[in-house]
Amino acid sequence: MKYSKLGNSELEVSNICLGTWPIGGGMGAIEQKDAIDAIHASIDNGINFLDTAQMYLDSEYILGKAIKGKRNKII
Repeated sequence: MKYSKLGNSELEVSNICLGTWPIGGGMGAIEQKDAIDAIHASIDNGINFLDTAQMYLDSEYILGKAIKGKRNKII
């Protein structure tokens, strides 16, 4: 995974972002377990840049469940 510095900070952010609109059901129904598995696979493969928004339906709720215990691995 390639990373870039975030602005003037010391934070290193992955060049690939996981967008969570589909995980929240924005593109049709998805099993919560499958969504959480996808988030875990992304984090386990070095993605630390996750995009979510309140309008992404259930994505914030599911993302919160998925990052429990992994919060220190994401920006």
